[in-house]
Amino acid sequence: MAVIFFVAAFTIERMGFSNDSRYFYPVAVVFTLMALSGLAAVHHPYRQWLERNLAWTRGQIEYLFIANAGIYFALQALCDRFPTAQMRAVAKAFRFVIPGHILTSLFLLWFHAYDRWQDELDNLARKREARTLEILLPMVACFFIFGSIRKQMKNFFVSGMIFLAIGIVTWQFDLFEKQSRWPIVLLILGSLLMVSSTRYSAIKLAVSRLVRRQT
Repeated sequence: MAVIFFVAAFTIERMGFSNDSRYFYPVAVVFTLMALSGLAAVHHPYRQWLERNLAWTRGQIEYLFIANAGIYFALQALCDRFPTAQMRAVAKAFRFVIPGHILTSLFLLWFHAYDRWQDELDNLARKREARTLEILLPMVACFFIFGSIRKQMKNFFVSGMIFLAIGIVTWQFDLFEKQSRWPIVLLILGSLLMVSSTRYSAIKLAVSRLVRRQT
């Protein structure tokens, strides 16, 4: 159904009726999001396939939502290739849902892994899984923060900041429990992050010049 609306919208737009095609694109986007989210949430064969072929995922639906984010990334890249304002708006809509799918899924994966580890504190495999996700969450959040600069996506920045804060809090209560230096380090890193974000273009230009000189 989503494909039909996309094809209809694109055809109508190419025929010169852009005022009419703009009503089809939102429906196509909504149908795409509903279809992929529904498959990830309730389609058990996909979860069974994950559990059977990628045992470390335990068939958790969060990995399917992360896979959906990959699909949305591919779709937005494809839509960006079309030189029309409406297709670029569609690409922006797909980009809008990417950070929520990835960061929320990572947080829930960490939460479940940490809960399993607390049930068996001597289980090194569960500890390693929880710690890996605990470290991965703020790192991916930082990726979205800096990724927001190029595309000027405010939701990338806001989502990244929220989950960066969540990740840092989890570090404070687990990895760096009872370590007074950690808040000071956070203050310094936060200040550096804000300065580097405001001077991103100058930093990028300086790094590019440095790389060219070395090559």
